[in-house]
Amino acid sequence: MRLDLKPDSIAERIALRMNLAPTPILETQIALVSARAIMAATELGVFSCLEDKTLSARQIGAACGLELHATEALLGALVSMRYLRYSQDHYELTAKSRKWLAPRNNWSLFDYMPHSRDVWRMGESLEQFLRTGRG
Repeated sequence: MRLDLKPDSIAERIALRMNLAPTPILETQIALVSARAIMAATELGVFSCLEDKTLSARQIGAACGLELHATEALLGALVSMRYLRYSQDHYELTAKSRKWLAPRNNWSLFDYMPHSRDVWRMGESLEQFLRTGRG
């Protein structure tokens, strides 16, 4: 399996094929923000509060103790990554998030997700490790 950029339009497809899209930015900054959004949503209870029902951004923010505008930004990111579905001013889990991030699913990674922070911290010293062999 390989992670890859997937164009949503013909223009994006052409830009990628002709090396006009700044792929290093897409592959680093977007990937980092995406990872942190998934980690934060898990840790702050977004997937948990949507396990049994659909909710509005305001309801999710209230249930998780989050500021509304910040919640809307997080939810937008999760929709773009297909972890949530948005319809009629409400959000719901997708099959992917229900299986892998909802706490009551047998296959869920919910209990593992706090350890993602450890992996994140290990990555912060990668350059030191590569230079010295120690990290």
